Amino acid sequence: LVPSVQMQESTFQAFSGGAPDIDEKAFTRMCKDAALFDRNFTAADTAIVWSKVAGGKNERVSFALFNEGILPEIAAKKKQKVPGIVRQIEFVAPSTADKPKHPAPPPPKPAGKEASPNKPKQGSNGGSATVSRNPSSAALGASANSGKADAPAEEKKPERKASQSA
Repeated sequence: LVPSVQMQESTFQAFSGGAPDIDEKAFTRMCKDAALFDRNFTAADTAIVWSKVAGGKNERVSFALFNEGILPEIAAKKKQKVPGIVRQIEFVAPSTADKPKHPAPPPPKPAGKEASPNKPKQGSNGGSATVSRNPSSAALGASANSGKADAPAEEKKPERKASQSA
């Protein structure tokens, strides 16, 4: 049973970003994601295969040249037949390394795992303490606990006694 060319082309298209050809970086990523690397075929071998088939680092390889040139070279290095290599890569999707830099936000965390910044946290003395994110409110610390959060603390002036001379 020979793998269908359609599946192989869809993998090729996924790594090419929809372009009719791929570059050396996409080829290396495809080999890595398909777990083709072993002691017979290493990441360094991708550059050798690419240079032999494509002719240079900045060249691109079409789907036809990939089938006719790249796959047989990989098979020879790995001492396998081309259909075995095709089976290894036919269902591979590109890794997340080249996904968009602004991925979708992560899913929300389950409730109850983390305290909300608006809810009181348990204080060290067993009571609750309100934690403020505003650094200037630290000066109001004593007055906030006394129930006068908006009023400045009043200063008591010491009473002076009149001195008597003898």
